[in-house]
Amino acid sequence: MSMPERMMPHQQDGRFWNYPGELPKKLLLPSCLMYLKKLLRARASDKAQLEAWQLFNESLTLDTQLHDSPLLMPSPATSITWIGHASFLLKVGSCSILTDPLFNNLTPLLPRYQAAGIARNAVPAVDVVIISHNHWDHLEKATVIYLAKKYNPVFLVPYGDKKTLIAWGISRVHEHTWWDRYTHTKEHSEQKTTFTFLPAHHWSGRGLFDANRSLWGSWMISSDNYNCYFAGDTAYGAHFQAIAHEFPLINTALMPIGPCEPNKYLSQSHINAEQAGQAFLELNAQHLIPMHWGTFGFGVDSPLAPLYRLEAWWQHAVMNSAKNLNLIPLRVGQQLSVESTTVSSQKIVPASEAFAHL
Repeated sequence: MSMPERMMPHQQDGRFWNYPGELPKKLLLPSCLMYLKKLLRARASDKAQLEAWQLFNESLTLDTQLHDSPLLMPSPATSITWIGHASFLLKVGSCSILTDPLFNNLTPLLPRYQAAGIARNAVPAVDVVIISHNHWDHLEKATVIYLAKKYNPVFLVPYGDKKTLIAWGISRVHEHTWWDRYTHTKEHSEQKTTFTFLPAHHWSGRGLFDANRSLWGSWMISSDNYNCYFAGDTAYGAHFQAIAHEFPLINTALMPIGPCEPNKYLSQSHINAEQAGQAFLELNAQHLIPMHWGTFGFGVDSPLAPLYRLEAWWQHAVMNSAKNLNLIPLRVGQQLSVESTTVSSQKIVPASEAFAHL
């Protein structure tokens, strides 16, 4: 088998592209049509279904004992809390990390289905903030300024975004291209946490005229024998196999699963639920935690549809596998604690079961 190519971003005329010859995306008209379709199909039951799923998961608890595995980190200080969308609070050893922090509504036209799982003023001390790309739903100006003033963490951003954060008054910023690494050692601790910026298939831009002026990507967070992959936003592509080649042991993959529809338009920059599952298998990861669903009304599918599709795919593609793989759909605000060979979490009620209670 040939070795996967260590792909690098393609840059031309001051803009980044996923591959040479890629055409600029026509975004305005498809986005407006998608939003109109969303309004036409919006149902009051959408939010009720999501709230039901959250409620039933909150009311049931279960400690899930996993089989012994060399992939599981021996440190008792590892936890993952889903704040919502692509925002997680991670505790890896002694390092506290936020991914793509977003705590507010994007606009009055795109309110959150549910509030952030942790209030912004309740977020504990943060050491490192990682940003996958500069879209408004992944780089929230008010929040990064708030975090910088309160905790002065290190911000790790894609190449081209440092100047934006500097303009916002943030000084501890390091920017990266794919495969760059940054190692963080917390004061009074000898434990090191390494952050590797990795490929993704997406795009960037915060306004009408800055499309692809900065890079996009995903991140691997590594400490001791533990690797946590944060996929950011991405379409399906060969980069998953390339990442797996560089990181043969991946404990946890935080994967976007929605929006799924309309697939013809969204597949240019987002993976759907089934593709997220396939990418998880190609990464050779052990635990799949879905994200980028149930927070905003992107796409035209219902809030729970991506999770429902992922569960159906999992039943077909993974349940009869000999591998010890785990699908862990966290509810917003839920914390997953990894201690030796035990994962302590809330029992997850399948989306189909939540539908049945309505």
